Amino acid sequence: MAFKSILAAFAALILLGGCGSDSPDVAVNELAAHSWATLDDDGVVTQVGFSVDRKLVGSINNSVSIPLSLSAEVREQTLFDHIEIDFMKDGHVPGPFMVPHFDFHFYTTSNSELSAVDCVDEPLPEASRIPEPYIIPSTAIDPTGTCVPAMGVHAIDPTSPELAPDVATAFADHFIFGYHNGEMVFIEPMIAQSVLLAGTEISGNVPRPEVFGRTTLYPATWSLTLSEDGTEYEVTYTDFSEIK
Repeated sequence: MAFKSILAAFAALILLGGCGSDSPDVAVNELAAHSWATLDDDGVVTQVGFSVDRKLVGSINNSVSIPLSLSAEVREQTLFDHIEIDFMKDGHVPGPFMVPHFDFHFYTTSNSELSAVDCVDEPLPEASRIPEPYIIPSTAIDPTGTCVPAMGVHAIDPTSPELAPDVATAFADHFIFGYHNGEMVFIEPMIAQSVLLAGTEISGNVPRPEVFGRTTLYPATWSLTLSEDGTEYEVTYTDFSEIK
């Protein structure tokens, strides 16, 4: 959630109908990752995700920002424009998230549009654009609010166990939504490094707003899984359907 610089290098991605193909690795500070997607026989996107080296995500101790591009097919059919993998070695506010963790941003808009986000007079999205039970505590700039320059306003799930008012559990994962000018600009699984160190796999539903603002394909499920050979973590969105 804290401000992160946007890097210039992007990975190329080529998609073949009926199968998936990987982009070349993009490496920063020894952490390498590549994006990928699969299409069915009709050329419709069925999965979008990325893979990152399991050993490296557990051992990295420097803040890192890795951008990954997505193909024209993914950008034209789905809400996703590009991906950014961010490792926050000291975490960020609020308190439960101040542990080493990854922010896996799947952006719905371009870097040029994101660079214009200055958090000045940032409007609150309409309730129909925010999945229940998500809330935006404030559209003010971080740390007093949840708006981050070059990123957007962050919506959080107040029912998540690490935010419990009485006996909170340790932060493991939290799904975040980002907004700018009232429109969704990213969806973000936030995962503690300890989860990746333990080899834990996670899957769940992607909260869905009533209104997205344009017709596109929106995922219903997401997962953090190990590859078949156990050497990589894969973050995947699946079960796409139309949203407006």
